[in-house]
Amino acid sequence: RWALAWTFNEKFDLANSPKILHSKSRPLIHYLDRNMKSCDYKIESIGNYIENLLLNDLNIEQFQMIKLNKRIEFDIKSNEANWKNQRRKRRREKLLKESMEKMDEDQFINTGKRPLDDGDDSQNSNKKFSQTNELCKINLTYLLHCSLIIKRDKQDILIKMETKQCSQNKSSTFELLQYFKNKLT
Repeated sequence: RWALAWTFNEKFDLANSPKILHSKSRPLIHYLDRNMKSCDYKIESIGNYIENLLLNDLNIEQFQMIKLNKRIEFDIKSNEANWKNQRRKRRREKLLKESMEKMDEDQFINTGKRPLDDGDDSQNSNKKFSQTNELCKINLTYLLHCSLIIKRDKQDILIKMETKQCSQNKSSTFELLQYFKNKLT
């Protein structure tokens, strides 16, 4: 209430109040181990491996990869946190694989088929698609919007990640870096 009361006082001009300048956050930096087993210790190999992880494991399709002389830059955008709960996903896949091995072939053959509908679902799905498309146009912030740079620092190769302005929070960038650390060991 007290802060609201000051807004009605005429001697304080809030339109010309000084702006609070926030210092730019420091980028997240991780030096890669030379003895990593996932790929070769070369910038191109690491860049291709990260591109493969983004496309296949994380299903992130909104990224740009720019190859320069001595570094590779990624601009990554995502609205889904596919990098979370990796242990749970691996456990679920393992259980699914074990249960599939136990099933008989007859169970696959005797499964019931879904009846065809008259097309009402397709109209509903088109409406849902147009609604989500409009939401994407209106909402310009992403759950994750960051830059990832793979470059050489003297003899070492490092990954440098920085959160962009359109991102909702910095924790998703940190979580993605942790995901890459786990995969690149």
